[in-house]
Amino acid sequence: MKLVPALLLATLSGCAWSNPANRPLWSSFEKHLVPEQDAAFYACLPLTVPAGLVAVLLDALLVHPVQVTDDAAGDAADLWRELHWREEYYTELGFLPLRALGTPVVFVGSWFGRSLFDIEPRESRDPAVRAAALAAVAGARRAEWLAFFAALEQGAAAPKPPAAPPVEWDDELGAAFDHAHRTLGARGRFDLLCAAKRLGLHPWLADPWLGLRDPDPVVRYLMLGDWREGPPPAELRAALLSDENEMVRARAAVKLRE
Repeated sequence: MKLVPALLLATLSGCAWSNPANRPLWSSFEKHLVPEQDAAFYACLPLTVPAGLVAVLLDALLVHPVQVTDDAAGDAADLWRELHWREEYYTELGFLPLRALGTPVVFVGSWFGRSLFDIEPRESRDPAVRAAALAAVAGARRAEWLAFFAALEQGAAAPKPPAAPPVEWDDELGAAFDHAHRTLGARGRFDLLCAAKRLGLHPWLADPWLGLRDPDPVVRYLMLGDWREGPPPAELRAALLSDENEMVRARAAVKLRE
């Protein structure tokens, strides 16, 4: 499904699509309705592709343009700010017709530009506001990941991982990940590792061979299925090629051959 916005990127909203905040319907659709597992993903394509196209079109043609209307109005209103009537009365008076004519031009130009390109919202130009917004996003993502780890440990059936990685990886997140990885069953560990791999979490980047060392042969087999991380350490490669499970040995022979 990630192919859909990529194909429409150039023709619909251009660079605006590089920012998930500019495509809220698509991001929500992908997070909640697109299956993670390969079998379910492909089985649902006849439904998810048309629905995804509708979400993309609504984001590009309606939702994001509406989102930027206030910012475009603010850009136009800048023409009427900081007028120096006391010091430059006649100059400002002479510019009034130009300001009046320029206001709709600036509004329309700003609206089109913000609709097509990833231009920062007006409020984000204030350093204090921007820092507060970033802190809020970081806190929200951190809470989402802690809740995801907890849901896995509580035995929730394939809980949906957050759509984006944490802004910063800290010791508490690391401890929660490690605890979940140590205590979960095979299915939970597989879901955890898939999320870590897909979103590039710190533990996966530090040790991309976690799944190949898993004690469960099914997890080892599945993690070998789309292996693209390059050759594992020599001792791990040798262990996989001589694995006690025949299916793991066979897949390792294909995926890890020199």
